[in-house]
Amino acid sequence: MTVIGYEYIRERVLHSPTLTTYQRARVEIGRSAVKLIFEKLNTGKDAEFIPPKGRLISGNTCSCGCDPVRMNDELKGAREKEFYEAQNLMSQLEPQLTACQTLDDFIKIAGDHQFLVRYVQDICLCLSENWFDTNAMSESDFVSFRSMIPWHDTSARTIDRYKLSAIFADSEQAAVYYFNPLFYSNRMFGWITLRYDSPDTYDDIYRYFLKTISNALVFMRMKNDISYLMECQNLSEYYDLETGIYNGKGFVNALKYAVSGASKSQRIIFILMRTQLLSYEASMDDLEKKISIATEIADCIKLLTRYKGDLCGRIDRNLYAFASVGDYHEDFADTLVDKLRTLVIHKTYYVNDYGMGSFACSDIIL
Repeated sequence: MTVIGYEYIRERVLHSPTLTTYQRARVEIGRSAVKLIFEKLNTGKDAEFIPPKGRLISGNTCSCGCDPVRMNDELKGAREKEFYEAQNLMSQLEPQLTACQTLDDFIKIAGDHQFLVRYVQDICLCLSENWFDTNAMSESDFVSFRSMIPWHDTSARTIDRYKLSAIFADSEQAAVYYFNPLFYSNRMFGWITLRYDSPDTYDDIYRYFLKTISNALVFMRMKNDISYLMECQNLSEYYDLETGIYNGKGFVNALKYAVSGASKSQRIIFILMRTQLLSYEASMDDLEKKISIATEIADCIKLLTRYKGDLCGRIDRNLYAFASVGDYHEDFADTLVDKLRTLVIHKTYYVNDYGMGSFACSDIIL
């Protein structure tokens, strides 16, 4: 019995008996495809296509037997693939990429491991300009295009995602380009572009490389998001989130710093104001009103500031403070308190809810 397959692949040597198969004339088919497209673009007509003849590659599933030269070539390819698989298995690409903090570091590390992609002439990273934005509803119309090969120009260039001629312009000769999407879940970041100047294609080894690049981009984006959140947390440690002025801890720290830099001739003005003395705390249902009232009082406190070193803060929910270091007269603190009282009683939200007699101010000058 004779068994013949179709669409020759080199992995046939991994099976026994070695399959007799048919190989299409792939180079000629590629040339014919380009001619058909060229004819269609220039004339609008479909040119006649006559499929080129392929060839039979003999194996042990028919009486022809294996061709020793062909078999040695296939075994060489299998050993080569095994070598690249071992390189990828032992590579430090993944842990090094996950340690990157910036895209420049990312490009350098990926470029140092370009040998993992067999025979490739160029590897380009094309990222949407908003790839790092987790809230982006769609991809940007522009992408940042960078080669990851160390001996090429790795600087970033912005190109229109729908005009890819900028990528082809880097090649001085005919080449084959593969475009592979970079994505995580349902979010696409951009793509990886491979350029081959000689006949070749990628395989499962490259697919693993591609997955590593995608996962590392996600990890870097998450790390930067966490860094941003940590910065926000540090800010919220010293600032009141509702009003934007110092909270108790921030006010005390700032006051210590201001006092440490004061000269012996300078004096410190300190004013405290307690609000909502005659009323219960507003319910959570009135959260929007509570924030409006807190913002009104904070605005009054901020209007006392005249110089960069003046401080204002919200010590707790109903206690506000002002401090200033300078050359002040004894009665200046009283003037500021009178100004503060006047400002507060003209605040609509606060006065309507709590009344003009619901706050008290005290001052001291040292």
